[in-house]
Amino acid sequence: MWCLEEKGGIKELEKKKIELIEEAKRLDRAIYGKDCEIKALEGVLKSKKPLPPPGKLKAEAEGLEFRIATEAYTLDHEKELLKKIKGKKELLRQAIDIARKRSRIRRLRESIEGIKRKREKIEGQIQIIKKEIVSKRREEEKKQFNQHRKKKKRAREMEKKAEHERYAGGMKELEIGDVVIIRKKGGSESEEN
Repeated sequence: MWCLEEKGGIKELEKKKIELIEEAKRLDRAIYGKDCEIKALEGVLKSKKPLPPPGKLKAEAEGLEFRIATEAYTLDHEKELLKKIKGKKELLRQAIDIARKRSRIRRLRESIEGIKRKREKIEGQIQIIKKEIVSKRREEEKKQFNQHRKKKKRAREMEKKAEHERYAGGMKELEIGDVVIIRKKGGSESEEN
């Protein structure tokens, strides 16, 4: 996804990682909010008594209204039927409310699943970026170590060369068979072959 060559240095990768982490946090907050809403709706639904489906209640209320409209009833019986219709309509309103809440819970759960999938993708991207950052840092550390080692090696060589020049006093390098005079601090001389 984000190759080192494409994105450049560690700073760009760190910036992208931070952006993805912020996005993941935002998605976590969204999941938490939807979870809270589901719990609240489920709490409301548990307190409600079970009702028949809204379609059945609507059919019953319409059937009673049709009976009143088409049949002749006494005033008391008609009032009684109107009360039943009113009761059925109230139950219908409650049943519709419950059905809407259940539908809302279902949609929230589907939404949470989608958000979780998106969150997992982001987590995967974060892991890839972390690996790239570690790899890039290791490369830089290796490069710095090698440079430091080369500097030390050059310094040792220069030190040896300076020491050789100091002791040799401008003499050429010795070969086998050369005559060397070694002087001690006391001033005495000795020869070697």
